Amino acid sequence: MPRTLALAESAHPEPGVRIRILLNARSFGETRHNPVIDYIQAYEYRDLSQTANADDALILERQFEMFNEQIESVHADTYYAAGNRSRSVDDVVAIEERF
Repeated sequence: MPRTLALAESAHPEPGVRIRILLNARSFGETRHNPVIDYIQAYEYRDLSQTANADDALILERQFEMFNEQIESVHADTYYAAGNRSRSVDDVVAIEERF
């Protein structure tokens, strides 16, 4: 029975791509870097306008535009309403499990 369930799940993957915005939480100019503790996850969502095989560069360009207030989006509105700042150098965008 578990094998059948696993096949059914893989036949119908979630639509879009998982996006996570990770903000640099350390002081700017700090020379030592610990990726485990230096970032906080500020926002996560599924970008339904993208497919699993979409080009990462295009996805990243759209994320930059959205989270730096260059284009309007319900995700950007929610992100800023939570008190988050615009993205900056050393922030990270995760696409699925790619950073």
